[in-house]
Amino acid sequence: MAQLYSDLDDEIGQFFAQASASRAECDDLARTTFGGLVEPVSVQGATSYTVVAGLNREKIVQFRNMDAQLDMRMLDLARQVHGDVVPVGAALGQIGNDAQGQLAIYEMDRLPGDNYALVRTSLAEEPQSQLAAVHSLASFFAQAWRRPVALDQPAISAIATEFSSRLDAVSSSGVLTDRFGPALDEVREHLPTLVSGDFPLALTHSDLNELNILVDGGSGIITGVIDWTDVGIQPFGFTLYVLEKFIGSMGRDGWIYLDNAGVLRDEFWKAFAHHAGRVSRSQMKSIEAARKAGYFLRYGTFYNSGQKGVVGVENMSIEKRRLYLEAIL
Repeated sequence: MAQLYSDLDDEIGQFFAQASASRAECDDLARTTFGGLVEPVSVQGATSYTVVAGLNREKIVQFRNMDAQLDMRMLDLARQVHGDVVPVGAALGQIGNDAQGQLAIYEMDRLPGDNYALVRTSLAEEPQSQLAAVHSLASFFAQAWRRPVALDQPAISAIATEFSSRLDAVSSSGVLTDRFGPALDEVREHLPTLVSGDFPLALTHSDLNELNILVDGGSGIITGVIDWTDVGIQPFGFTLYVLEKFIGSMGRDGWIYLDNAGVLRDEFWKAFAHHAGRVSRSQMKSIEAARKAGYFLRYGTFYNSGQKGVVGVENMSIEKRRLYLEAIL
């Protein structure tokens, strides 16, 4: 998960402690390839080092752990679904002498905007900008709804088996309390519909959070969605947890919603219906179940390599996970 660092250099140093290439070597490669002043971005990921380069600061160069490489075919598919908010990129090979500590290199066009987490407070003070952010998020989800991914029956069956197993893991994780039982029962009841092949299967960002969404700090409109590391195919709606992060945030003692959170939530669904086209009442019930399923899979299970949708909270305590589930469910 991306983090806001109090000491950026120390955190970058921790990343390179496990790499066979140095920070200086990576900076030099970016400078030699694209020119300009090379500077690290203010929000770094746990499995990557990212810099801005280019004479006009138009390029992003990213060095990623080999077990966190980007699938460029899936990135291209994401652009087909979501358009210009997904960066155009290319793989540039590897850097480092020791294969175990090598880093994969990627270049991407730099997208405008700021991480939503950095401008959330200022947007909350401008109701029209906050409303525009929510409308823009609704449009992003409607794009995935309108462009479902077609899979054959064996692939759909594999998804059904995976998520049934992961819901079992939720039950045995120690995170749940009795209060979550009805919501989990609702998810289990709807799971056959979600993985039947009739409900849309969508290209899904594995860690769709307020640090991986860029917005224009003035208008609130989404300008980019970044860090498509573990993109996968899931029933539509599994990442709707991000709506809560647009209308609230976790405080010291629990979740705190904006004063107008109810209005913003209603506006999100109105905008989604407008952009998505006709959505039946039964489909909305399934979307609601998928939304809850996504919460359970994100906060109710612990990360295993290869699982989608739980990246970014792997180090979160059981107590913190329960706070999120209490607020959202």
